[in-house]
Amino acid sequence: MAGEEGVGEAAIDDGAGAGAGAGAGTGAATGVGEGAGAAAGSAHWSEAYPSLVGHPTVTKFEDPGKMAESYVELETKIGQKGVIVPKEGASEAEMDTFHASLGRPQDSTAYFAGWKPPEGLPWDTSMQDAMGKTFHKLGLTTAQAAGVRDTYAEAQSRTYKDMQSAVATAGQDSMAKLQEIHGDSLPAKIDIANRAGEWFMGSPEAWAELMNKPFADGTNLGNSQPWIAAAIERGGDMAEAKVFGMGETRILTKSPQDAQAELNSLKIDKGFMAALTNNEHVEHKQAYERWTALFQQLHPEGPA
Repeated sequence: MAGEEGVGEAAIDDGAGAGAGAGAGTGAATGVGEGAGAAAGSAHWSEAYPSLVGHPTVTKFEDPGKMAESYVELETKIGQKGVIVPKEGASEAEMDTFHASLGRPQDSTAYFAGWKPPEGLPWDTSMQDAMGKTFHKLGLTTAQAAGVRDTYAEAQSRTYKDMQSAVATAGQDSMAKLQEIHGDSLPAKIDIANRAGEWFMGSPEAWAELMNKPFADGTNLGNSQPWIAAAIERGGDMAEAKVFGMGETRILTKSPQDAQAELNSLKIDKGFMAALTNNEHVEHKQAYERWTALFQQLHPEGPA
């Protein structure tokens, strides 16, 4: 019995040892498994996709689910259709689609629809059409184009007003200088100069167009003191009663009212009256012929 007990104890001991050994073995196996799992966990999930390996946008997400959530949120912000930026060399159709998605109007005329240039500013409609086509080609929205259009128009308006002011100032300065020279007879002399100019140019309209022809600084011939002075001189020569041209002698006609006004101004022109009343004066003949011509136009029916 003692031997059996010894055998039994040995068996028990062996069993315990085996159990312990098995437990230890199991523990060792578990330890190895956990080590292998830790090694596998150190690799980023994106390494399973060669095209994504090392991409900074992908590596910041812990797992594919996180990246999917981020994409859905981004898609919501962009909008259902999204905006695709064309690559270099994109076709015209692709560029049209892109510009339309950003808000470009369908037609270039939309940029000026209902718009009017600043009051008083001469505006070239052909230039407006060209601007609209350029805006459209560049893909501008109506708001962007309006900013460019209004800025340009306002700058042009300021420049035009400055030029108009310069013209007015130049005209006033010219008239002041001429007034000093000719005194009260200036209006009548300017009238004669204009009549002579109209005859020379063929019509009042042609003469007015010449006088309003602008210089680079915005002034014109009609505001040029030297030009007006020359016109007065030539007009006076022509209005001595006779204008010669093409073998025909013509008279610069005036209405009785205009003739009377000129006679009144000549009466107070000391230089003219000195020539008219002095037979020995070098300009007596011209003064007399001019006075006579005006008197005849004042009384076309002849002396009463």
